[in-house]
Amino acid sequence: MFHSSIGQSIGLNIDKGEEDQTTGVSGKPTKIYLHNVSLYVPGHIIKIRAGFTDELPHVGFVYVV
Repeated sequence: MFHSSIGQSIGLNIDKGEEDQTTGVSGKPTKIYLHNVSLYVPGHIIKIRAGFTDELPHVGFVYVV
């Protein structure tokens, strides 16, 4: 899970992603938009389905499933 600003900075049109919903620790439902992205780490490319939302409290927060 990433803040929408991160997706926008890499050229994604966030609202065009598949709409979904998740519930965080607050118990409040959060609308997210899913996109296929590739994460680059030293020596590897990892393809993931990432969720983007404006409703994260901190830009750059990462949620590991």
